[in-house]
Amino acid sequence: MLYRLVLYLTFQACLNTVVGLQVLNSNPEEEPQSLTGEICDGRPRSRCKVELDVPAACAGSPTSESNCPIVFFLHGAGGSISPYKFETNLHDGQNNYIGVYPQGESFGWLTGPKADVECEWDDLSCTQDPDEGDYIAAIISKLRAIGGHGNIYAIGVSNGAALAYRLASNAGDALPFKGIVAVVSQMLKSPLQSGGGSYNYNQPSKGRSNQGISVLQILGTQDFVPYDGGTSIVFEEVDDFKLYPALDSMKAWADHNNCSGDHTEIDIPASFEEGSPIQVSSVRKYDYSGGCPSGEILEHYRVETGHGAGDVTINGVPFMYNFPYDFIDRVEDTLNNSPPSTSSPVTSPTITTSSPVVAPSPTPNECENDPSWLGMFSQSFEPHDCEFVALDPEERCDWVDSEGINAYIGCPEACDANCKDLQCEDSPLSFKQWKKWRRCGWAAKKKNKRCAKKNVASHCPITCEKDEHCSVDSLKKFKVMFKGSQKEVKCTWVKRNPNVRCNIEGVCKTCRATCSICES
Repeated sequence: MLYRLVLYLTFQACLNTVVGLQVLNSNPEEEPQSLTGEICDGRPRSRCKVELDVPAACAGSPTSESNCPIVFFLHGAGGSISPYKFETNLHDGQNNYIGVYPQGESFGWLTGPKADVECEWDDLSCTQDPDEGDYIAAIISKLRAIGGHGNIYAIGVSNGAALAYRLASNAGDALPFKGIVAVVSQMLKSPLQSGGGSYNYNQPSKGRSNQGISVLQILGTQDFVPYDGGTSIVFEEVDDFKLYPALDSMKAWADHNNCSGDHTEIDIPASFEEGSPIQVSSVRKYDYSGGCPSGEILEHYRVETGHGAGDVTINGVPFMYNFPYDFIDRVEDTLNNSPPSTSSPVTSPTITTSSPVVAPSPTPNECENDPSWLGMFSQSFEPHDCEFVALDPEERCDWVDSEGINAYIGCPEACDANCKDLQCEDSPLSFKQWKKWRRCGWAAKKKNKRCAKKNVASHCPITCEKDEHCSVDSLKKFKVMFKGSQKEVKCTWVKRNPNVRCNIEGVCKTCRATCSICES
């Protein structure tokens, strides 16, 4: 009997060794797995990096596969995948999705003319520049090989939304996308193709694929990505590139999906955070889903604002990521032949749309960041504000906003060396390190070793001698007393209501960018 047990255990160990790389394993929250080596080797990409975020509920095994939806999160131009592991909430027990975080190049995604590339946009045989479609297809192929067999989706912001449209336009066996969420960009109307590779079409075609695609789109009417279509500053003055008008972009997908019904319109109460320079009372929702034979969902939200439209709260529900996740759930219901919900996650009473109210912009002091400054390619999920500039000032201080104002002027705390002599302190709040709660005094006892641990320096900049963290938020989870009870939070929670939450004891010395550096 003992011999059989040993033999069985030996067999299992060998099996695990053989299939270990072929199993979709889960990972702890905020610690995504890396696919960089397997995907990036040999590709003409200087910043190639791929992270895979798998909650326990979506893990596979040597004998079973995972059918959780697989969601690609696509950042905007100049963006980074770094925030996704903190923001997507895939491990909260409510969102059973597998997250994929692919890093684009410094210029973003190659979905149009770019200055820092080798080939002209119309060189369709180019192999020297990044091939975005092949990049994403390789990731999907890897996920299928290790047991990820769920439906494929993309949530893209700005330039990432442009890539989402391109992937959907080339949908097929290698790019089997079922739905996309496009935040602050619509689909290109022309040209038909651009760039090299096999997946370089910019619009869908029934001649290439009859696969229906569900689309959730949100756009601002005052965006530099023009709501009414046409050319844009992002196209490097190449007139061949033109966008569809926002609603025509939705109509193009309705036509591709063979949807025969008329669209519907409704106004829904909406707002932005208190203190935002733009305030609205409603958004208009357009639904093109009527008469779609395969049940595709096609919804558009029109917001009277600029490139930050994705920051809107609709009927008390923040758009990101509540609406995208609800959209994916409804598409999944349709694909699984369950009766889908016909509405988005809010009740939609009709009201009269009012014009946006523009709040007066404060004039920043000589060494005070301008809270209204946003880089030209700012994203709603990851706003390119002065806090974002401060994370990489060497590269980002050269950025300009949509009015051409340089970050050196708009973000002096981040970019002006004469403004960096700011008071800085360690956070007095305990932070979570693995499964234990620590304070900065713990880091001080073995500084060299403990300050090197993940994000400890962001919480304890003085102890760890990391001045660059003096003007940015801690990335750790920490404890506060809130409404009479202890709460575990992050600075992203503080950011949702800074006027109240920055006044909680210890928070302003922890969330330094959100609350600014505390005065003594």
